[in-house]
Amino acid sequence: MVKKKLIPVIVIMLIPLVAGFGADGKLGIGFRASSLKSVKGTFRDNVAMSDYVNSAAGYGLIIRQQISKGFSVELGVDYGFMKLSQNCKIDESKNPGWVLPRISASNIVPIVRWIVVPSVKFGVDIVPWRFTEDGPKGETSLFEGEKVQKMSFGLHGGVELEIPLAKWISLIAEGRYTYLFCRDNFFFGETFSEQGLFSFSAGVTVFPF
Repeated sequence: MVKKKLIPVIVIMLIPLVAGFGADGKLGIGFRASSLKSVKGTFRDNVAMSDYVNSAAGYGLIIRQQISKGFSVELGVDYGFMKLSQNCKIDESKNPGWVLPRISASNIVPIVRWIVVPSVKFGVDIVPWRFTEDGPKGETSLFEGEKVQKMSFGLHGGVELEIPLAKWISLIAEGRYTYLFCRDNFFFGETFSEQGLFSFSAGVTVFPF
């Protein structure tokens, strides 16, 4: 029921994004490195996800379209692998963890334009996550015979700082909180909850077009 109520919110957020690409403003392509941390949610038996998995490094690519001086839209693809904490490992010879590829669509609204340009950033995510037995390419973990994986959606919001170095290149740093709707009592048990993730990223975006 909660997810159905969020559908109109997601549609409203996507309208400016879809309409924005193809506008006359600058089109940019960027790369970013990131750190990813669990800050909300439980895994199983009331074990906090932040205790179950470690923070992780990640990376991503973005395409950004400037609609006007006061509004931009962005599509991003990010990847992260959060290893299980040492206390939660069963087999020391293996490297299990949480694989988190993320596709995001964001709206960007500058607060003020100066040497540094702070902006508010918000949007939606699609996250085809899974837990693995050994490394990011390992077999998917099982819970009572079912694979611990799901295609989930999320909502994110945060703050971005852009430092224009020239008309065609900028340094961009961002802090973002993502609320991930991944609870499924039937497949993962009643104690596996929705999840909250915090990421910090920094990178460079070029505007060749």
